[in-house]
Amino acid sequence: PSSGKMGYAVACAARDRGAIVTLISGPTSLEVPDGVHFISCKTSSEMNNHVLQMFSDCDILVMTAAVGDFAPKRIKKEKIKKKENANLDIQLLPTEDILMNVAAKKVSQLIIGFAAESENLEQSALEKLQNKKLDFIVANDISFPGIGFQSDSNKVIIINKYKNIKSLPILPKIEIANLLLDDIRKSITSIWRPLIKVLLEFVFYENDKGIYFYDLKLGVQLGWIICLLFIGLISRSKKLTIHCFNYSSGFDFGSLVNMW
Repeated sequence: PSSGKMGYAVACAARDRGAIVTLISGPTSLEVPDGVHFISCKTSSEMNNHVLQMFSDCDILVMTAAVGDFAPKRIKKEKIKKKENANLDIQLLPTEDILMNVAAKKVSQLIIGFAAESENLEQSALEKLQNKKLDFIVANDISFPGIGFQSDSNKVIIINKYKNIKSLPILPKIEIANLLLDDIRKSITSIWRPLIKVLLEFVFYENDKGIYFYDLKLGVQLGWIICLLFIGLISRSKKLTIHCFNYSSGFDFGSLVNMW
């Protein structure tokens, strides 16, 4: 089972970058990190409700692993005792697909998913990226010995929505978290750069004597617009809401990060 270490690593990395972090977590052996707001939950239904409630205020959602696909239809409060040689049949029901639920409510948020695969790593990750309309997906091969679940390190590939694939070596999970946040930040700033470039080309012209305004009054006005866009760029790049997901010992784990 997953230990929750990747999710906690993303939460800590975002906190260290100035985030206000809300960590929503199921039972885990990990200590609650300092400087985060901690919320406990036990079921996928509870997790689903928390995520949907907070998603409208998110700019970025990061889910570090899939929640269990099935859960028992009935849960006994007492121990189920063995009855001679009788078989025990447990009926399972599908759990909420939280990633699909939030993707359906997406407005302008970035959504990053994680995929733990045992075969066809790139193909499976690309299918999930497309089917669930993700902006990034981080995938790892769980059959690779010594990494992944329960480990402090992992070996992953990061794929963006343009299907560009970045393969990382075995790294500590905190380093993977920081590299992922770097890619997220770059994807945000890349949205603004073409617009700022057009404005600059509209305001200024250059010849062999230097750089000049086309029109001073217009230049001042558009200069203010550029300043406001730059302020928006800075605030946008710091306002990151990251939701991290893990499944641990039959329970759901998640963390929600709000970076201002």
